[in-house]
Amino acid sequence: PVARDFLEREESYVRDFMKSPPQTNETARSAGLACGFFWLPDRSPQPFHMLELGASAGLNLNWDRFAYDHAPWGRADLDGPRIPTRIDGAAPPWCDIGIASRAACDQNPLDVSSAEDRLRLRAYIWADQTARMERLNAAIDLARSTGVRPEKADAAEWVKRKLTGELPIGTTVIYHSVFFQYPPREVRQAIRDAIDEGGARTTGDRRLAWVRFEPNAVIGGPIEPVRYVLNVVSWNAGKRSEETLADVDPHGRFVKWTG
Repeated sequence: PVARDFLEREESYVRDFMKSPPQTNETARSAGLACGFFWLPDRSPQPFHMLELGASAGLNLNWDRFAYDHAPWGRADLDGPRIPTRIDGAAPPWCDIGIASRAACDQNPLDVSSAEDRLRLRAYIWADQTARMERLNAAIDLARSTGVRPEKADAAEWVKRKLTGELPIGTTVIYHSVFFQYPPREVRQAIRDAIDEGGARTTGDRRLAWVRFEPNAVIGGPIEPVRYVLNVVSWNAGKRSEETLADVDPHGRFVKWTG
């Protein structure tokens, strides 16, 4: 009854609110992404230059400052949001990665310094998911303190611009989580083309990696069975390689390492 009364009383507000697609910005997915990032240093040079697509409010730009509550990593004492993801299998352990830069884009980036945008982020979490709400609030506080904000841009145009010219020394890491299913087919293809073109210009000390936490079917796998996977494509001196490293839960509840 409370919800019905609100919808009737605030119909205009609700209709306007729903014009923006939901942006859950699930911080627990960062555990799966981190596994991919920790897999890279043995295969690709540092420092890393992090580029996130479809970043919403950019909360996962701070993935290395989250408190991962997974014993082999031993990072549960950090000040960031507590990430309780269960990790099964021989996933790579926590390692120190030199990050030279962080940037992100979104068609409708949310600003954590805005009370209205913070309310919008909280509105996408079910009211009984208190642990998830606590993670979100901690991630918002962290993002407000770091000051890194996503840029308003089309992902295909943004990544093409970011990969124009000579790549920086180290590894440029493009990544996203449960994003690639949403852009139209032609935009997805434009993103692939831009990344492939950048990969063709890699050298031994200027590498490129594409870390994807996505439904398997969206990145070229079979439609059935439905799987969400952690997949990494990397380039070295123009040579492309690809490996699926883990099965992942879309809400970050588990990572099953298979790589």
